[in-house]
Amino acid sequence: MINCAIIGNGKMGKIRKDAIISNGGFVSSMCDPLKNNSSIDLLLGDEEIDAVFICTPNYINKELTIRALESG
Repeated sequence: MINCAIIGNGKMGKIRKDAIISNGGFVSSMCDPLKNNSSIDLLLGDEEIDAVFICTPNYINKELTIRALESG
């Protein structure tokens, strides 16, 4: 099973969560960078996560994508 995390709790984050679950994946954590930026560091530092989905407004996607890629 693929262990996924989602950054963004809005409409797209919820749609993505439903799609992951309906395809046999598991969402271990979700965070909202607009409300709590420190939770992103915890999420990205979790070695149990296999995939990170960025589901945020376009203006912050680049920064979050780079952070996710740099975290491994």
